[in-house]
Amino acid sequence: MKRLLLLLFLILGIVYCVESNFLLLSSQRMELHLPDPYSEQVFWSHFSSDYLRFCPAVFFCRDKVKEKIEREIPVDLSIKFRSFRDIQVSAQPLDVWIVLVQKGTRWYMSRDGRIWDGDSVASKYIYGNNVDIDVPVWNLKDSLPIPIDGAGEPGRVIFQSALPLSSLKNWVEEIRKNNWGAPIKKVELGRKAGSYSFTIEVKWEKRFVSIYLDENTERWPVISQALPKVMKDLPSGNEIVEIDATYGNKIVVKTL
Repeated sequence: MKRLLLLLFLILGIVYCVESNFLLLSSQRMELHLPDPYSEQVFWSHFSSDYLRFCPAVFFCRDKVKEKIEREIPVDLSIKFRSFRDIQVSAQPLDVWIVLVQKGTRWYMSRDGRIWDGDSVASKYIYGNNVDIDVPVWNLKDSLPIPIDGAGEPGRVIFQSALPLSSLKNWVEEIRKNNWGAPIKKVELGRKAGSYSFTIEVKWEKRFVSIYLDENTERWPVISQALPKVMKDLPSGNEIVEIDATYGNKIVVKTL
C-alpha cells in the first residue's frame, strides 16, 4: 500500500511539473464579445483570472458566472469552448419589448419577462436614453405594486416581472390589433375589484376620449367595433369623454 501511495504521489508530481512548465490546462485563447466597457467590467468581477490558468474550472463554473452576470446587465451571455483551450464569451443585449412607466421610473421588459430600470447604469450603456420607437409604452397606476419580483436584493439590476407574462403578451397583442376608433395616445394599466383594468386614451377630432376596459380580451373586438359609431354620435363640444366598457354588454358614455 505504501509503495502504491508513493507511486501515486510520484505520478501526480510529474503531472504537476509538466503542467506547470507547459501550461497544458491553461487557456490558450479567449475571445470577448461584449457590448460595452461596463459589461466587460461586470464580467471580470465574476470571472476569475484563475479560471484561465485552469480551463476545466471554466467548464464547471460557467453556468454560475452566466447567472450572476445576467442579474446585473440586460444580456444573454454565452460562454463556449471552441476547443479544449479556446474560450469564446459573447453577450447579446436583450430586446426591449415593452416599456412600463410608473412614478417616474421607466421599466424596460424583454419578451421572456426580464425587467430592469431603464435609467440604471447597465441600461444606459447598452441602450442610451431611448429605445426603438415601435416599442409600446404603457403607464402603470401608482396604486399598483412596482412590477418586479425580488426588489431590494443587493446588487441585482435585472429582475423577473411581477405581472402575469402570458396575460401581458395577450393584452399587448389585442390592443395592437384592435381598432379603438382613433390613434392611441396613452395606455394605462391598473386594478379594479381584484382584476386588472385598462384605460386607453385616444384623440377623436379635437377631444380626448378615455376608454375603460376590463382584462377580458374576448370582449375587446366587439367593443372596438362599436367605438366608431359611439364616437360619431358624441355631441359636439370640447368636453372630455369617458367610454366605460366594463359593464358587461353595455357601453356607458360620460362627458366631463
